[in-house]
Amino acid sequence: MNAGKADMTLDYRFPTTGAHRVQQVLVELKNEAELDWGIALAKLVLGVPLCFLGSFIVTCLTIRLYGRRIWMHGELFLPIFVGASVLTIPVFFYIQYHRPREFLWEVVREKFDFPNMILQVLLLGPKLILSVIEQLKTDEDASDETLALAARIVVQLIDAGQSVDIQQLHHDGPVEEFTKALQLLERRGWIGIAHKRNRVWLGSSIQRQFANLR
Repeated sequence: MNAGKADMTLDYRFPTTGAHRVQQVLVELKNEAELDWGIALAKLVLGVPLCFLGSFIVTCLTIRLYGRRIWMHGELFLPIFVGASVLTIPVFFYIQYHRPREFLWEVVREKFDFPNMILQVLLLGPKLILSVIEQLKTDEDASDETLALAARIVVQLIDAGQSVDIQQLHHDGPVEEFTKALQLLERRGWIGIAHKRNRVWLGSSIQRQFANLR
């Protein structure tokens, strides 16, 4: 192993990280694991109507372009809205589910603020619904061992301050447990993982949350 690679390898057991820091992150992970059903219900109530926002906009644009014919045949409004919903809702769910976690999106926000703002609004409905689904999935496999390992991964990424090779992350136990911890953090939006699944980084919101972690 060359010296450069060794310097980039982080270990949560080093004095610079400290077990107390891992414990602080673990507390936040456990608190987030407790699903607030009131919040979940509010997300669903708000998210479902918002999922139809894109199809509503498409319908309004269609009316704008072909308004005279549509208003003359008012019964066409509902079919257009239903058709637009069938086309747009799966697309927005796909984009929200597969889009990079904050990494590429922040670059887009810096260069094209207004288009990104519109897209974020259109994705708000799917985002709210998927967040509830992901929370339910997370609760199913969030054992104490998985949460503890996830907390150690977060501390390592905090110290790195940038994306790192997944193989450079230290972990104890089987690889399956390490993979499960990464998946848990990715589902919650704490980390982003490259398309090739070879690099990982900490979400900017999580960086801000633990900016003063010592």
